[in-house]
This record gives sequence, structure tokens and C-alpha cells, in this order.
Amino acid sequence: MNAVSSTQVKARLGIFAAMVLCFAWGARAQGTPDSVTPRIVIDSLPKAVTVMKGSIKDTLKVVASIVPESATIQYQWFSKTDWTQTVNLPGVPVSGTPISGATSANFAIPAALDTGTYYYYCLVKVNSKIDTATGLLWTTLISTNTVKVTVTPRPKITVTAQPKDTTRVTKGAIKDTLKTAATVDPGFTLGYQWFGGKIETECVIDTVDGDIIRICTILHTVKTIDSATSPNFVIPADLDTGIYSYACMFTIKELGWQAYTENAEVIVTEPPNVSVASADREILPSNVGGTAAISPMAAPIAKLAAGPNPVAKQSGGVNFFRQGKIIESGTLYVYDATGSLVKKVAIKDKFAGSSGNRSVGAWDLRDSKGRPVPEGGYVVKGAVSTKDGKKEMVSLILGVK
Repeated sequence: MNAVSSTQVKARLGIFAAMVLCFAWGARAQGTPDSVTPRIVIDSLPKAVTVMKGSIKDTLKVVASIVPESATIQYQWFSKTDWTQTVNLPGVPVSGTPISGATSANFAIPAALDTGTYYYYCLVKVNSKIDTATGLLWTTLISTNTVKVTVTPRPKITVTAQPKDTTRVTKGAIKDTLKTAATVDPGFTLGYQWFGGKIETECVIDTVDGDIIRICTILHTVKTIDSATSPNFVIPADLDTGIYSYACMFTIKELGWQAYTENAEVIVTEPPNVSVASADREILPSNVGGTAAISPMAAPIAKLAAGPNPVAKQSGGVNFFRQGKIIESGTLYVYDATGSLVKKVAIKDKFAGSSGNRSVGAWDLRDSKGRPVPEGGYVVKGAVSTKDGKKEMVSLILGVK
């Protein structure tokens, strides 16, 4: 501690060198008994600290008491640019700038400090009126030690290797591993934790403006994988078909600070030549070459057909045909084998007055963004309004080769 005093003040934590000065406003008292002069006792001094930039939450503290206890203690914290002594005779600080608002025993170190070294001390003061006849006011000052606050840079996690964006595996033969890597500043230790789960689609049937549509929501089940605490994550061998998403969290063990990798997608498909059954038909998985195998549909609610079916991608489109009541208006919704909406197609009778097989619309074999769709099986469903004011549900299976 660097305080200088004309009297050695014994603090409860030991011998504390302090400056005890008595001043009189108006006239100076002479020969005032020591028993009348307030005495400041320092119970606890502020301590030097090392903090990290961007995470400063520390407080400098001084604990003081007075004898006799009839006066009020006042505090003022100062900042300094070096570690020279705090006070000099006759008790005026050698250097330092009073900190606005820092007038309590506790001083919160400014959270916005940049990296570097900073110095602070606290001036403890007590005013006491000891002579009611003359109105003399005595002031006792004690300066604490100068405290050094060191602000170090925030440690940084650097991800040096991201896991592969997309990994395609086959159900029952999964042997792949997602790999990542990261570094941290010297003196710190990295921890690893993988998490993730299956991405599923939940759909509900609703009616919008008279049209019956299916609204789907993507659900991602995220779980912490307890055993996956290394840079490399072995994809579970028992995954079912579907799409999964995983990521790795890096943690600085000493501080708890975190960083994350990008999401890695794992697509699990059925083994070749194994078909995926739907409610009333079978559609080959997308990784199998050839044309979707279309089994006979259940009896349609209303008659709708597509031609040609299956249709070649190179043809540029497929036509929809109606047999039955005249369609006043209607909308068809095209879904792929995963249940995702691909395109919405408006249909309407072009040959009013005919009840035979007639063209009511066409699909250009492109999705809602104008991109050509891949080969595979597609489900076409919708609702139509007939000329007599009734609504009918229509559906069919379409193969694209």
C-alpha cells in the first residue's frame, strides 16, 4: 500500500499507513483532545484484480468504520495513470481524477474497459463538528492503497474445420463420422458436445378460401448426445430413414464461453430396391433409378387423370383430364414422396357442356421456384368446385421419369 500519513492508523486487518488530517473551516482549533477527534478504522482494503475484456463484473471494495460513531463516512474513488503514492503532505492527492458517481464503499469496475492496466484508490472522509461554541469543523481523511486492475483480452475460439454439409447414408449400413476441429488461446481448455436429432414434417388438413389444403410444419428434435464429447461424432448406426441435423458446441472449460459449428445434415435412405409404401400405393425411393411403380389407386372420390402417366421429364409437362361434372374452379397440390408441397396448379374446364374426358389443366413439371423436378413419384390432391355449386375431392399418383 502507498498511503502516507502524519499518524500511523492501526487497521483491524493489520497496520494501515494513512494520512489523517484535520482542517477547520473559519478558524483552526488548537489543542483539541484526541478523544474528540473522529478516528477512521479501515477493516478491509481493496485488492488488485485481473479481469477479461467484455466480461468485467468485478467490484473494488473498502470497509471502514469510525470512532466515535456519531459522524457519517464519505467515500470518493479516484482513477490514476500510474502506481505512485496516493497522497502527499498536507494530504492532497498527488495525482488522480475523481470518478463521477463513485461515492460509495463499493466501486464497480467499468465494464467497457479496453485491454490494459488501470489504477484506482478510494479517499475516505469524515466531517465532525467538535466545538459548538466556535462552529469549528474537523475533517479526517484516509486514503486507501492504490489498486491495480489488469484487463486481459477475451480468449477466442477458432473453428478450423466444419463438419460436412450433407452426408448421405443407407439405413442398416451407417459407418460415417462427422468431423470438426477448433483451437483456443493458450492457457485455456476446449470441451466438445454434439447435439441434434431428426427433422420431421407434421402436416394438417385445412380449408383456405374454399380450397382444402395441407399445411406442413418442419419439426427438429434437438437432443444433447451424452457420449459425443470429442471433435469427431460417429453417426448412430441405428438411425431410421429420414433427415437428421447435427452440430458441435465448443466450450472454454475455465469460463463456460461457447462457440458452435454449422449444422451438418445426415440423410438416411432405404437400401436399394426397397420400396416405400404409402397409404394406397408404393413409390420407389429417390436414390433408385427408373420409374416410380404406380399400383392401382383406391376408387377416386372424383374422376381425375393425368396423361401421359408416367411422364418423361423431357416432355416439359403433363396434362390433367376430368371426366364427370363440369369444374367451375379448382386447385391441385402436387407433393413429392417426402410429403413436401412442390407446386400449386389451378384447373378449370376448358370445354363447358361436355361430360366426357376433357383437359382441365397442366403442370410444367417444375416446382414453385421454377426448377425442374427430379424423377420419382408425386401425389396430386385437391378440391374442385363443380358448376352445380358442389365441392369434390380429387387425387391421383403421377410418375416422372
